[in-house]
Amino acid sequence: MSYEEISVEEMWKVIESFGIDRRMLERTNPSNQKIKDLYQSIKSKK
Repeated sequence: MSYEEISVEEMWKVIESFGIDRRMLERTNPSNQKIKDLYQSIKSKK
């Protein structure tokens, strides 16, 4: 599955499972690209 096929909501699930608080991160108003970058970083560590 490529990253383009994964919804932003699915990316958030992975980010949150890594221990990052969504509400706290959303205060920084991240773009979808920043969420994708963070997701990819987390996936590469698992």
